[in-house]
Amino acid sequence: MKKLFVIIFLLELQHDCHAQLLTNNNVQYIFTSGVQLTVKGDIQNNAGTTMDNFGIIDLDGNWTNNSGTSIFGTSGGTVIMNGVNQNIGGSDVTMFNNLDLVTGSKTLFIDAIIGAGSFPLTGGLHCNDAVLDLNSHTALIYNGDPAGITTTTGFILSEDIDNSSRVWWVGAAPGIHTIPFGTGSGDVFTFSFNITTPVPGTTSGSLRISTYKTLPDNTPYPTTPVLVTNIFNAVGADNSANVVDRFWHIEKMGTADYWFNYPVTENAANGNSNMRAQEWNPSMSIWSAPLSGQTNPNAQTVYAPNITTPNPFVMNGGTWTLAQESNLLPVALLFFDAKEKDGRHVLCSWSTASEINNDYFIITKSRDGIHFDDAGMVDGAGNYTGTLNYSFADESPYHGISYYRLRQVDFDGTIAFSQIVSVNFDEDHFSYTIFPNPTTGNLFIGIDKGFESITGVTIRDVAGKIILNEIPSGSKELIKINLEGMATGFYFIEMKAGEYLFTEKIQLTK
Repeated sequence: MKKLFVIIFLLELQHDCHAQLLTNNNVQYIFTSGVQLTVKGDIQNNAGTTMDNFGIIDLDGNWTNNSGTSIFGTSGGTVIMNGVNQNIGGSDVTMFNNLDLVTGSKTLFIDAIIGAGSFPLTGGLHCNDAVLDLNSHTALIYNGDPAGITTTTGFILSEDIDNSSRVWWVGAAPGIHTIPFGTGSGDVFTFSFNITTPVPGTTSGSLRISTYKTLPDNTPYPTTPVLVTNIFNAVGADNSANVVDRFWHIEKMGTADYWFNYPVTENAANGNSNMRAQEWNPSMSIWSAPLSGQTNPNAQTVYAPNITTPNPFVMNGGTWTLAQESNLLPVALLFFDAKEKDGRHVLCSWSTASEINNDYFIITKSRDGIHFDDAGMVDGAGNYTGTLNYSFADESPYHGISYYRLRQVDFDGTIAFSQIVSVNFDEDHFSYTIFPNPTTGNLFIGIDKGFESITGVTIRDVAGKIILNEIPSGSKELIKINLEGMATGFYFIEMKAGEYLFTEKIQLTK
């Protein structure tokens, strides 16, 4: 019986050998175990064709499926792609059991499902020494065993900046699953994962991944499926010199450990010492602090354990990159503010969206907005992903208008500053208006309340040097200050009212 099948197929091939094409129109094949069909050319399957393949189909041309996803049914045979440059295409996705790619380059022109033959699932994708170019499509691996993908020197080419070329490992059981990736220039690297906590009620999880190499400045940034807008460090400066030249987008179901591997040619410009994985937070447009427990099994790998899933029944995804632990992507200060409270103290409040190596905060205050004194300290959270709210009450504020600023200090001594905010502490006891500001010469101070207590007015430059010192004469409800002859620029005006000192910034223009 096996001989009969072989003869039939050889005759079919001889009929179309001049076109190097085996065209199947509404044909039903059965390949029993041990039978091999060798095609020196393309195979095109049109509507109505089925192939119960329990043997081997070996072709060195293209595979085209226009006959439905279940062309192979549940048969557990093997398709060997033994040519140099071959395509997998057609109008319908093919569900392969075993897909063996021997050598050369194989390109997807439609999604492919691999390892979906008879149960229990034993098939998979075997790259051997070939390159599988995903070409903006998905290779779905249906065999959840770690052996669902194997390789010798071959690899999978993702490398699309829109993250459209994806490997989707469905039903992955616990155990380390390794995906061999590579670049167009032949650099080979891997991504591995282990589903440590399966989806509730099952014994498995799933993971879908795409990845691509960037330029040394980490551009182009991902735009889909997640928009990344920066690669800044904690003080808002470009941090690309400390970040590997690669992004990963990963979606999964279940809790998993990740192993990020990358080629030497993609090392950060400042080296790859103690690299750590960070995930982009799209709602805050910042990079989340690296989760605890990360290590470097070797110089080109980051191990990130216990990546949890908010909803284990849904594919939850995020975009990742790797940065040096000493130069991580930013601590995110959402806001900083200071306000007078009950005429007794100034309340400073601030929030962070994430913190990386954050040791403590110093609250500073100033009479002139230039020279700051420490007012107090609040401990930071170290490393934390999520919103944290802080506050500090200054029980000894400066009277009048003063300025507050937050100084954030990392464990290694790195410092970052917040914006400066102003507070008018004694607004119930003294109020005034300065006009015009900016001014071209004359400046007026209109005293609305407390004018009887004005004892002096001082003008200082931005370095704190006294430029003008006057004791008001005549009416103290409207004080005129002549600034003519002074250089254009910014100055600070101080008004002494009894025991209080009020400070405002002014600008002199031409």
